[in-house]
Amino acid sequence: MFLQVISSLSIISFHFFYIIIQTWIQFAEYGVGGQATTSGDVYSYGILLLEMLTGKRPADDMFRNGLTLRKLVEMQISSEGFLNIVDPLMLSQNHASKEEECFVSMALVGLSCSIDSPYGRPNIAEVAAKMHAIKTAIKN
Repeated sequence: MFLQVISSLSIISFHFFYIIIQTWIQFAEYGVGGQATTSGDVYSYGILLLEMLTGKRPADDMFRNGLTLRKLVEMQISSEGFLNIVDPLMLSQNHASKEEECFVSMALVGLSCSIDSPYGRPNIAEVAAKMHAIKTAIKN
C-alpha cells in the first residue's frame, strides 16, 4: 500500500512539474519574464484565432500528454476533419463550402502565426493581408 501511495505521488509530482514547465513556456512566449515583441503578438493573435474557431482554450482539460490547441487544429486540418472541431456556434445550418473554406483559411493563418520559432512566423502586415484576402474571398 505504501509503495502505491509513493508511486501515485511520483506521478502527481511529475504531472505537476510538467504543467509548470508548459505554463512557463507559454508565459515566456507572451513576454512575461522577457521583453514583449511583435513576434509574440503575432503568436498571441494566432492562438486567439484558433480559440475563436474551436471554442477551446489552450488550458482546457483535454490538452494533456503533449496535445495542444495548435496540434489539435493541425491534426484535424491534415486529416480533413476540421469541421469536427469548429465551434458549433460558428457554423451556419447549411455548412456552405465557402464557410468551410473560410474557417480552414483562418485556421491556417492561426497555425502559421503560432509556429514555435518566432523567426518562422509571418509579420503582422502579412497576417493582415491574409485575413483581408479571406474576407474578400468570402464576399465574392
